[in-house]
Amino acid sequence: MRLFRSPALTIGTIVTAVNFFVLLGVIFFLMLYLQNVRGLTPVEAGVRTLPLSLATVVASPMGAALTERFGPRLSMPVGMLLQAVASVWMLTWDAHSPYAAMWPPFLALGLGVGMVMSASSDAIVGNAPKRDGGVAGGLQATALQIGGALGTSVLVSLISARVGATLTGELTGAGVPAAAARGLGEAADAVAMGVAPVSDGMTAQLRAAVVEGSGSAFMNGVHAAVLVTAVLCAAGALLAAVGLRRGPGGAGH
Repeated sequence: MRLFRSPALTIGTIVTAVNFFVLLGVIFFLMLYLQNVRGLTPVEAGVRTLPLSLATVVASPMGAALTERFGPRLSMPVGMLLQAVASVWMLTWDAHSPYAAMWPPFLALGLGVGMVMSASSDAIVGNAPKRDGGVAGGLQATALQIGGALGTSVLVSLISARVGATLTGELTGAGVPAAAARGLGEAADAVAMGVAPVSDGMTAQLRAAVVEGSGSAFMNGVHAAVLVTAVLCAAGALLAAVGLRRGPGGAGH
């Protein structure tokens, strides 16, 4: 616990957890959106998220170079702000958004994640005593695992809660009769996974209305989730900018 006497190490640990909270949580519901709402195959969904993966690969060495020159006080807030921008951009999505509206936030998210990974490593391992280097590395790994686990569980819970609150209204708004919409409200858990509760006994018109209303309800949940990630990233950026002091030679410590 003595490691947490270092403000830079503590902030780096917190930001690492937030970084992977956002990354793994967003990727989880992105796959649900692309496959279950947009109807893509797993391979097609994976190809469309390549900008996120490639940007992370590019941003990691770029973030390391910025951190080496200016310290994590610059690269960490910039990475967090890029993720906040990506989250806010996702608020503009709906169930029919074109891919042109998707890849820019993928790119911003990947760049932000890669930069924060490099900066947080420097803040955690770089501020631990040499004898505790292994412990610091384990602390970083623990923080990212906890952040990722919380990201998937918390964001999916938010989506589920929002879907449950809006599903009946979205179904009726899409043209589903009120009685049928109330009955389909019991399928909120499936809709929270992006699955429309259609059946073979429905008419084509009713099926289309159920798909439309379910997609809108799911997107309501996604918007609630990305609003939370945007706030968390903005808070992480502020914490890093204010909490990491500037040391000799311009580096943040």
